[in-house]
Amino acid sequence: MVAGRNHMNRKLNISADVEEVARNTVDALFHLHTELGPGLLESAYSACLEQELQHRRIKHVREVALPLSYRSRQLDVGFRADFIVEDKLLIELKAVESLLPVHQAQ
Repeated sequence: MVAGRNHMNRKLNISADVEEVARNTVDALFHLHTELGPGLLESAYSACLEQELQHRRIKHVREVALPLSYRSRQLDVGFRADFIVEDKLLIELKAVESLLPVHQAQ
């Protein structure tokens, strides 16, 4: 989860269990980045993250299709979450040097 600069000071109401899942996932991501470094494709980081989450026995699903509801209709727009961790946290991987506004929207 990446907060935009204008949201950094806002207090979020996050439950302790979600906070724990986020902490464990961020730790896995930092470990992964330390091991691999920058410059790989998102697909490589995704495959390695899956291995790391499995190694840590963190429940997750990869490339989950998420429906979009618009005007009470379910639309198949092809959005896929890179990971959903412990049914609590959505992970969208980005392999970029800096986050742009379009990445924030995603």
